[in-house]
Amino acid sequence: VLTAQEGAVSFEGASRQVSVITESSRPGYGDSALRRYSQTVTFLEPKELLEVKANISRHQAIIFDLGNTLIQEDNSGRPVEARKVVLMDGVAELIEKLSGRIRLAIVSNTTDVTAEQIRSKLNEVNLGDKFEVILATSEIGVHKPHPLPIQIALDQLKLLPEQCLYVGDSTTDQIAARAANV
Repeated sequence: VLTAQEGAVSFEGASRQVSVITESSRPGYGDSALRRYSQTVTFLEPKELLEVKANISRHQAIIFDLGNTLIQEDNSGRPVEARKVVLMDGVAELIEKLSGRIRLAIVSNTTDVTAEQIRSKLNEVNLGDKFEVILATSEIGVHKPHPLPIQIALDQLKLLPEQCLYVGDSTTDQIAARAANV
C-alpha cells in the first residue's frame, strides 16, 4: 500500500491489483470500506515501483512486507536454514536506489521465522544491512491485518504514521496499513 497526497501519484500499467490510497480518500477499517474503494486500488511489482515518481520527501521511511513483496514466499515446510531466498523482480535495484535516501523496514507475518533469521536470509543476497528494522510477527504473537506489528515498527523507527509509506502485496497488508494510519 503506497500512501500519497491526493493526486500526487498516478500509476499506469501495473501488472496486478494493489492500491494507492490517498490521504484525503482513506476509508475506515473494515471489509466494506475495502470493497467500496477497490476501484482506487492498484498494487505494483517492485520493478514498477522504480518507475514511480512520487514525492516522498515528506516521508522518512518505507515499511515493506516480505513474502511476495520483496522475496518469493516459501511455505514449503522446510527449515528456515534450508530455504533459498529468491528476490522478486526489480527488488535488488529498488532497495539499492532507496538505501541511504530513506529509512527501510520490514514487517512480515511469520509463524516460524524470527527477525534475526529474516535478516540472515537477506544477508545471503546482500540486503540484510539495508533494513533498519525487521519485525517478524511470530515474535510478538499478533499478525497483520492487526495494526500492532506496523505500530511496533513505527515505534522502533521513532516515526509517526504519516512519516512512513507501506508497501505490501495483499489485502491483509492494506487493512493493517490503513488501521495503523500509514
